[in-house]
Amino acid sequence: MAAYLNRLVVEKDYTLNTGFLSTAELLNVLADNGYTDTAYRLLLQEKCPGWLFNVLEGATTIPETWDAMATHKDSMNHYSYGAVCDFLFCKCCGINWDEKQPGFGHFVIRPMPGNEFSYAGATYESIYGEVKSSWETGPEKNRKYTFVIPANTSASVYLPDGRTFELGSGTYEF
Repeated sequence: MAAYLNRLVVEKDYTLNTGFLSTAELLNVLADNGYTDTAYRLLLQEKCPGWLFNVLEGATTIPETWDAMATHKDSMNHYSYGAVCDFLFCKCCGINWDEKQPGFGHFVIRPMPGNEFSYAGATYESIYGEVKSSWETGPEKNRKYTFVIPANTSASVYLPDGRTFELGSGTYEF
């Protein structure tokens, strides 16, 4: 099914053809099933319907419809298409809660960098303190990952190259 979904996105020239319920999951499903490049191309689509279309038209929020800036109708700050932030936070930067240990006493960091970006970073204010995850691509296409794990917490870290780490509180660079 993921291969079929990927094919549909490619056939639509990386434009969106989804509704409120499926749009929020589309990028995550693609990335989780090995189609990270497709997810990033879809994320960065400048044509309508695409997330960057309204941004390029001057939007500072995510509107309810893909052509809202052109038509000046509907809500100009809507949750449905704004759900793209989940992909940026949980996939691009990789900060995720641990299903087995909710509450961020232990959490998972699994960044999925996109080649279209040279840097990404996110911060989550947990009850223990700030959780941070960032990565940047250097001049030789090497990536540097930086993670901050607050006091009295731990994290399972999964890097794209297959390395994994169990880390306690502190600041780490790989």
